[in-house]
Parts: sequence; C-alpha cells; structure tokens
Amino acid sequence: RTTHNDSLEIAKSLAVRANLPLLVLDVISLDSWKSASKRHLVFHIEGVVELEEQIQLDGAAFQFRVEPCGKSGLSILGDPKLGIQGFASSAWLIVTDRPHMKMHREITTRVAESVNVAVIDVESKLLMPLEFLANPETKVEPDFSVFFDRFMANIKKFAKGLTPQEVSLAPCTNLSLHTLGYRWPCEPREKVWSAKDWLQMENDRDTIFKEAGIDVDVPVVTTAFKGGESTAKRLLTTFLSRVLFGYGRASEVHGEMNRKEYGSLLSPYLCHGFISPAEIAISVLRSGKNNDDTAAYLRNICKREHAFNKIYFDPDYDVYEKAISKESRAVLSK
Repeated sequence: RTTHNDSLEIAKSLAVRANLPLLVLDVISLDSWKSASKRHLVFHIEGVVELEEQIQLDGAAFQFRVEPCGKSGLSILGDPKLGIQGFASSAWLIVTDRPHMKMHREITTRVAESVNVAVIDVESKLLMPLEFLANPETKVEPDFSVFFDRFMANIKKFAKGLTPQEVSLAPCTNLSLHTLGYRWPCEPREKVWSAKDWLQMENDRDTIFKEAGIDVDVPVVTTAFKGGESTAKRLLTTFLSRVLFGYGRASEVHGEMNRKEYGSLLSPYLCHGFISPAEIAISVLRSGKNNDDTAAYLRNICKREHAFNKIYFDPDYDVYEKAISKESRAVLSK
C-alpha cells in the first residue's frame, strides 16, 4: 500500500536525504506459501500490480520477484555459485516491514547478518508496537481482557494519520534492475516478469505453484474480492456507512456466523498489507457511531494484535503440543 505505510515513508525520507533513488522490492518466497492456494497468491499479486503502478507514479522504481522453495532471501542476497546478483549488492540501506512469523524473522536476520549496509525494520503491520502492549514480566500476555484494556487506553496515541510525502526522488537510471534477483527459466532473457505478467502467464505460473506444493485447483475470486489497496478502501467506506451502526449487537448475536452480512470483510486485506490497521482504527473512531459499535469492532482489531503478541514472544507458538492446551487437543481429536 502507499498510504499509512510507515516503512515506505521512512524509505522516502532517507532516499531524499541521501539524494539516492528509491527501489521498492516485493518478493514472494514460495516457502512461506506452502499452506496457501493459488487463490491466495493471485489475490496478493493483484495488489502488487496496483502497488507497482502507484509507486512508479510517485517516482520510485519497483521490482517484483518470486523465489522457489528452499531459496528464501536469494533475490536480496544473491548467490555467486548460481550466477545470481542480489539487490542488496547495490543497496545503500535496506528498509523492511518488521517480520513476526518465525520463518520471516529468520530471513530478515540472515539478510541483516549477510549485508554490509544497515537494515531497518519498521512496524507497519500493527497499530501499536508489540513491546508497548506486552506483559511487563512475561512479554506474552495470556489475558486478553488485560491486553484489550491496555489497547483501548492507548489507542488515540497511535491511531494518527500518516500523510504520504510528496517528494522528488532521484531517478534509478544506472542499474539494470532486470538482472538482479532470481529469474525463472520461463521468463524472457531481456526482462523479468512484472506482477502483471505473473497474472497473465497462467500456465507457467500454475506449473511453478504446483511444483512448490501449492494447490492450484482452488478457483480465484477476483470477481468478488480483488486484491489491492483501492478495494480495501472501498470496503472500509462501505462498512462505515452501512454496517458499523449496530455492529456491537450483531457481533454478539451472530459471533463468527454471517460475517458477510455484518462484517467489514477487511481481514484478507489486512493480512496482505493492503490497508493499515491504523487507517481502519482512525476511520472507526471518527465515524460518529456509538461507543458500543466502535468498541466492538476495535476489539476485533485488538484480537489481531493479541495474536501477534503470541507469535512474536512465544518461541513455541508453532509447536502443536505447546501452543494448544491439553483440553483443547482432546476435543479436537474426537
């Protein structure tokens, strides 16, 4: 996304200060998508197409890469044995979204330890820094009610607008960007596929996904839910004007049922980074709806932050026997 994107705004500022071009790189590592389907990947790539168009209008360069299983980080770091030059080889500084899942943190750590430039990770996926809401003693906060009280007490401190900077960026003219990063054998020699190409080259794309163990038989949902920032903003506007009123009561009555009738439908857009939780929180707080409705929705935003608290501070979050209680495992086994 190009709005409420802390990482992008910091990168812009640093590029202007250094009088250097800004390159925005989006990399899909198929290692991270093994449990996903073609539907998830196409949804993400649709958003990348929109992002690329906007980034280039803002004067920055944009590149998109898809990395095969077992090669995470290859496009950034490169591999002389494979004849691949990484993007980091030409970087003055790297700004990245802060990783939370164990696999993503390992990649970021490996990159930071392997390059000779500074690597800055910025919290742009959550409304509040994880350390701010953490349990003072154990970091992991087991009690959601305590976590929610802490969240609501500080929400106005963090739910603030972030206006995109209008800056003049140096052109990226001295690099052959298409020669950097991983290239698939099916990509033409003179250029690499853009995100739009990955959408259009369906046969080659699905073959690559299938070989990575990704389910390609699940149909895409572009006609109903198209990935991207603009769709996320439209859904938010619709939710605020038509659905938020009465949300508190509806969520109590229906729970997780009939979400399509009373929910915001923004979960996948938050998951893929197409909209910021800060933008949603600001819009809800300024909606003029009653406290019961706004608090009920903000509670769901908080549940997401609480989940990130668990996966970031608990090293065993992905170990079934430790992450799930004995009682819950007994129920699930029936």
